[in-house]
Amino acid sequence: MSAKASARLRQASRADVPGIQRVRRAVRENRLVSITISDEEVVDAIERTGRGWVVEEGGEVVAFAIGNAESGNIWALFVDPAHEGRGYGRRLHDEMLAWLWSRGVERAWLSTAPATRAERFYEKAGWRRYGVSASGELLLEKRSLANPEAETFFLSRSARDEVGMALIDSLKKCGEYDVRGDLRIYRSPYAVTANIVFCGAAGMRDTFWRLRPRDRAIALESGAREAEIGPQWVRIELWRPNWPAPDLAHWALAAYDFARRGDKD
Repeated sequence: MSAKASARLRQASRADVPGIQRVRRAVRENRLVSITISDEEVVDAIERTGRGWVVEEGGEVVAFAIGNAESGNIWALFVDPAHEGRGYGRRLHDEMLAWLWSRGVERAWLSTAPATRAERFYEKAGWRRYGVSASGELLLEKRSLANPEAETFFLSRSARDEVGMALIDSLKKCGEYDVRGDLRIYRSPYAVTANIVFCGAAGMRDTFWRLRPRDRAIALESGAREAEIGPQWVRIELWRPNWPAPDLAHWALAAYDFARRGDKD
């Protein structure tokens, strides 16, 4: 069994502090230069103000993350350089944010050095810049979704890659948005803008779109079906003899505009 296959993600405890400190000192970016974080500060961060998680390989901590539920700050997310490239950072990231959202945090934020792999990692994960700190670090933020039930729906399903690619192709006329999920592991892709999931793919042949009432009525009249995600959603099958009109690109624009502007014309 490979090290990646045997790796385990779990909640951190004070017994993990030595391993957490070792990984923190090993990183090549965002190194601690003029400050030292004590063991007591780590314990406080994972027991009082927030929670921590670790990834273990062979009983050794090789990556960790800590989130602050009081401020929404990502206190730390680091992977031992010897264990990079195995997806541990993204697994920790997603687990930590899911917990923060479940605690009622609406906005998460962090700081990181500019022009680093960490900056690219967070931007790929949908974080947005909102400023620069006094020390020159980038300030990034990410907000919780307005409709997490849609995200849960897509992440709990797998999509055929042709369906996912048809969905992504239909989004090309839209403006700024994030595509989440992962076609490489058949996790259903879905698109988010203005913190709202507005479309996605799931299953062997289905795409889903969140539409204004008038657009939804037109879609249902033209061949779409109601979707189990919620009352604003429709399901459009990708392969069928009576292809619904208008095409997916039309619904992509309609769903995207609804997410950005609500019911405004």
